[in-house]
Amino acid sequence: PPPGPTYHPSSLGPSPGHGGDPRLRPDVGPDGLPSKKPLKKSRVDHTYHDYSQVDDVAELMGDAYTNESRDDFFPAKLHKILSAPEEYGGIIRWREHGRAWFVVDRDLLITSVLPKFFNHRSFESFNRSVNGWGFKRLQREGPDQKSYYHELFLCGKPDLTRAMKRLVNPGKRLPDPEGEPDFYAIAKKYPLPDPPPEGTSYEHASGKPAPPPPIYRPATPTNKRQRTGETPTGYGYGQGQGPPYGYPYGGYPPYGYPGMPPR
Repeated sequence: PPPGPTYHPSSLGPSPGHGGDPRLRPDVGPDGLPSKKPLKKSRVDHTYHDYSQVDDVAELMGDAYTNESRDDFFPAKLHKILSAPEEYGGIIRWREHGRAWFVVDRDLLITSVLPKFFNHRSFESFNRSVNGWGFKRLQREGPDQKSYYHELFLCGKPDLTRAMKRLVNPGKRLPDPEGEPDFYAIAKKYPLPDPPPEGTSYEHASGKPAPPPPIYRPATPTNKRQRTGETPTGYGYGQGQGPPYGYPYGGYPPYGYPGMPPR
């Protein structure tokens, strides 16, 4: 079947390099001075094509499809990690709608996952691969903030990663929070055939029971710590990381919980 509906953001600004925000001008550096080597800058285009109902990736790719194995490609490896929540759910996992993922514990990702699957311990290298394969970061405040998505990277549909392409010189992409897709609304209308399990209590990678999934409440943060998502224990997310409400796996509330790792 053809891909599902296309969602167009409503706030795409002017084309890069044609007036508007001076940060979009390729001839101006970050300090406002003329750039010796023009940088390609553009706002993130959050136009989203829904491929959740596509079952035949060969038909989707057409002549570009080959039987060559792509298991060693970054998207396939990342999908494999996310498809093992019982082992890695306390480190990196899907959002509940299955269309975006997020890092739960950066330190454990570096020490436990990256060496095993990517033969390095560099989060910067991992992040470059994420950007290089076209994943887009969600910046709008809400339960998906600081998650990543790609329209061909869906929970339960690893074959779609075969259609992903590595970007060539993508340049600097400026965020456009207002144009981001609402995956919760999309999931209600076009649910994934195999979404992530709900209410699963994964074991934390440290061997201790994982705390419950974060609860997102429509309330305004009352202090700086809540706004930045900083975990009071310093365990798990670093300062400025993580969802703005609740506490993700690896980050615990200040009053603690039974079996909480020592500070």
